[in-house]
Amino acid sequence: MSFTERVLGVDLGTQSTRVASMAAYQRMPAIVRNNFSLESTPSVVAFDEERRHVGEEGLSKVTSRPKWAANMLRQLFSGSTKGLIYKMDDGHLKTPRGDYNLTQLLAMLFNILLGYSRKMDAAEAHEMPAKVVVSLPLCTPHAADLVKAAFQTLGMKKDDVSVTTDGTAAAACYRGLRYESLEKTLDEAQPIAIVDVGHGYNTVSVIKAARDGVEVLAERSTPTGSSVIDQCLLAKLLVDVKESNKQDFTDMPKPLARLTKESQKAKEIMSTVPKYTLNAEALTDTFDLQYKAVQESVKEWGAELLTSLEANVKEALAASGVEKIAEVETIGGGWRSPCVQEHLKRAFNVESLSVHLDPVQTVAQGCALVGAQRDVPAEEEEKPEEVNGVHFFSLKSSVLEEPAETTSEEEIQRMKEIEKAIQEEEAIYNKRMEARNALESYVLQLPSVGHDAGLPESVLDQLNGKVHAMDDWMNSEAGENAGPEEYLKKLDEVKEDINTNFKSIGEHIEKVREEEEEKDRQLAEEAKIAKETKEPKTDPQRLKAAQERKDQGVVLFKAEDYVQAITRFVQALTHLKDIYDLDKEDNKKKRDELALSCHLNIATASIKLKKWQHAIKNCTSALDYAESAKAYFRRGQASRQLADFDVSRADLKKALELSGGDVAIKKELDLLDKHEAEQKKKDKKMYAKMFGQ
Repeated sequence: MSFTERVLGVDLGTQSTRVASMAAYQRMPAIVRNNFSLESTPSVVAFDEERRHVGEEGLSKVTSRPKWAANMLRQLFSGSTKGLIYKMDDGHLKTPRGDYNLTQLLAMLFNILLGYSRKMDAAEAHEMPAKVVVSLPLCTPHAADLVKAAFQTLGMKKDDVSVTTDGTAAAACYRGLRYESLEKTLDEAQPIAIVDVGHGYNTVSVIKAARDGVEVLAERSTPTGSSVIDQCLLAKLLVDVKESNKQDFTDMPKPLARLTKESQKAKEIMSTVPKYTLNAEALTDTFDLQYKAVQESVKEWGAELLTSLEANVKEALAASGVEKIAEVETIGGGWRSPCVQEHLKRAFNVESLSVHLDPVQTVAQGCALVGAQRDVPAEEEEKPEEVNGVHFFSLKSSVLEEPAETTSEEEIQRMKEIEKAIQEEEAIYNKRMEARNALESYVLQLPSVGHDAGLPESVLDQLNGKVHAMDDWMNSEAGENAGPEEYLKKLDEVKEDINTNFKSIGEHIEKVREEEEEKDRQLAEEAKIAKETKEPKTDPQRLKAAQERKDQGVVLFKAEDYVQAITRFVQALTHLKDIYDLDKEDNKKKRDELALSCHLNIATASIKLKKWQHAIKNCTSALDYAESAKAYFRRGQASRQLADFDVSRADLKKALELSGGDVAIKKELDLLDKHEAEQKKKDKKMYAKMFGQ
């Protein structure tokens, strides 16, 4: 199926945005991964003096250039400024590259998401999906218009874009995932609640789901999410630091951005450990921060969230007319806090909370399912063979609102022209940087290639001289302002010199280049075969395909080709995400075993590649499937490398407990103690130098 026939679902999250892609014949949508193989992309658009940085690229700019960065775009729909690093002036982000309104910033984020989606289908740059559905917590006409206008700016038709609510999307996903176990009709279905505790919002929905349809009986959403916890921690931290160290960071954007990020991290970690030390080294030229926080304080810091949740639960139940809820499903990152879980149990009067839904993927998948939904045909009509029968159902929601106000065609055209100009500038910049990087990479490898070839010191000195000369030129005014043609000309000159005067080095570099080209050719051939091969359409087929990809990854891992191994494990996980009938115990058992193994293998490969954060994320994902000693062990290893010693120690002790005293884990704990002692010694020396002691 071509990209132009697909439906995309977009969960515009406060911190991160997720995209799900769906073909008509599929039972469930597939989550689209970005260029970093991650399922979530930061909801960030940032700028520096040269260009814009969106998603993962923009994260660092939130700290280094906070005044030119828009983070948490979703918050701006409600007018809330909670968690925003920098407030937009008069509805515009003012940057060295121009002033941009919210619609333009959304378009910039959506543009890279479309790019990731096209890449998954090997689609052309100009191709658009058949339909896009975006979720928002407060689906007001104004918000819907902004989203539609953003996609129109990118060239989509207005009627091909729609907006739904988080609750409606979650309800559609619940039906899709649990289809086989549901009642046949809505009249037979029992009401359930879905609670989404996100970073910036919390949403409580009361729904009914059956094979013949979905009905949202009531939905309540407020712009109060788990961010209030880290914001309270941040506020307390700022006050304590000001009182004890006479340091005031409230009007210092860069330190404040770092502390905001560290406070969010502390909140996430304290959902599983009783205490945590927040570290921020070199916060200023003369100040390093260490701040101890304990889990017991989370309930106090989260009081506003708990109050908001309780009010939304009461209002949703009252509006729905439902007295007893059969089940409470929880999604979003914020429900993991023990105080939130206990509060929800009391509010709904239930003994336990259900977790059938993926906490972060549900809304994106639900949006795609809303877009794929078709009305049930009359009895005499036949359902099209190319459409999966599950997608024929009724969808009832009283909270959906169509835009009454619309952005003018003139304004959309103006934004189109600006976006086109930015993309043209970026194409020129990318071409220039590609040529510069090619030159730089070629020259920098010369000494190491010569060393590996066993060349004498006199020759190595000559090669190092060439590196220094080229480095001087590239950092000169002429080198900094050179165009792509000049960089490529320089590259040709260097190659000619090397091939003439250092023939063995030139031959080695050429051999490596040919090997890389052959590897790229093989990957392209595999991608072509994968595209032409029919996608697995049943759960057994998906499990088989996932197992095959995982086995390929293991072979590549053993061959120490860690990058390609990770690619295979990620492909396996993509198939596993499509497993829809998890009520069958055999399906769930096989899915969980394979997913656990893939995440652990990705983590191990990431450690080999020194991608510590990637390793930590995959270990955390692995723990969603089982209490794994290996997951805690690998996460502890990665945390040690990032100098998160308290977190590392907590994970390693848990791994030791689960493993029954594994020797390798004991050695890692000893290594942790050694590294922490060395770090303290370094810190002590640094402080002594700073204060002249």
